[in-house]
Amino acid sequence: MKRIVHIINDLGVGGAEVMISKPQITARRPALGGDFARLLYPIVLAEARATGSSASELEAWGWVPPPLVKEGLLVQPAWLHGYLLDPSSMRPAAVLRMPKYTLSSDEAGKLVDYFAATAGVEFPYSATVGDRTAALEAEEKKHRHRLDDAMRLVTDRKTYCAKCHLIGDFSPGGQIKTILAPNLDRVARRLRPEYVRRWLANPKVVLPYTGMPVNFPPTGHPLGQDLFKGSSVEQLEAVSDLLLNYDRYMSSRRSVLETVEGLKGPKPAAKAGVK
Repeated sequence: MKRIVHIINDLGVGGAEVMISKPQITARRPALGGDFARLLYPIVLAEARATGSSASELEAWGWVPPPLVKEGLLVQPAWLHGYLLDPSSMRPAAVLRMPKYTLSSDEAGKLVDYFAATAGVEFPYSATVGDRTAALEAEEKKHRHRLDDAMRLVTDRKTYCAKCHLIGDFSPGGQIKTILAPNLDRVARRLRPEYVRRWLANPKVVLPYTGMPVNFPPTGHPLGQDLFKGSSVEQLEAVSDLLLNYDRYMSSRRSVLETVEGLKGPKPAAKAGVK
């Protein structure tokens, strides 16, 4: 497979910026791959500016093929195996779709194992997330309608996810293409649970050029108290549980649009001593 689209290296992405002076630089090593991304970047940035996008130059890297650094840490192997065999559109803002290669199932499996091995995670890997039914029920007893409140955060268009993300049949509406973000109804099938929590906690530490803000600040007053009354950690855990159990949550609901309409009304009264 030609290595000309994605940028691949053995370094982590994210973290605090470290200032390095010229005398401290002893050698330079070119990136492996990423040719298309580098060639496309100035073109997509210029086109976005022409359509009125206010995204920063750093965010524009999100419109070209993404890096595959530590890919094995991010995605579930079963999803990646299927995606390699039959790629589907994931990022609305991306200007290129991954081509469909003539891979056999065995070849795709070897690639999946490669990504896992280079990321230092166990393989072969069972894609089962583990049954958290008991834990979710315990959380619901402490915070009634917890996942409903988490859905209020997820579908909020002012501060939270629905400013940019598609969610099932729910669309932010009105945004130009470069602002639209991946559909959240696929999170549970696509991403590893530990990565979802890390991403929600501080997106820019994981991917510096992302336009996603820190919605659950570790210090200061928690946001969205009118939607979900609780600490930032409680909000983060609830949203993570909602996304990782999205299919189960939606199993008794016809659509996200109808769910959003239903959640617009007054919240059910909480019992004394219960949030």
